[in-house]
Amino acid sequence: MHELSVAESALKIARRVSAAHGNVKVTGIRLSVGSFDHLDDEALCFAFEMLADETVCRGAAIAIERHPFKATCGACGEKSESEGIAEVCPACGSAELKWEGEEATRVVSVDLDLPDVNEGV
Repeated sequence: MHELSVAESALKIARRVSAAHGNVKVTGIRLSVGSFDHLDDEALCFAFEMLADETVCRGAAIAIERHPFKATCGACGEKSESEGIAEVCPACGSAELKWEGEEATRVVSVDLDLPDVNEGV
């Protein structure tokens, strides 16, 4: 299950960020999912929740950004974007498509429950 390994990596990163700030609670994690990574959002969130139980990440909200596939047609030069890989160019119908996209899934940000530095002032 690819989602489990991605969730494990995200949890490790979030815990490392938390530890660098005194082991404060992690309230959110934002992931950027590469176009070519076939991850199921629901399975990824479930795996993260399961792994995060009993850690500073328990209950953290997960936001997932997906990037569209990008293609350039070798026949007409048309550039297009789509949610999935299309078999033909939407402009001319050619199958000469060169696909591009974000390949890696990565943690974009980790939100922490940091104490208000102005409290008690």
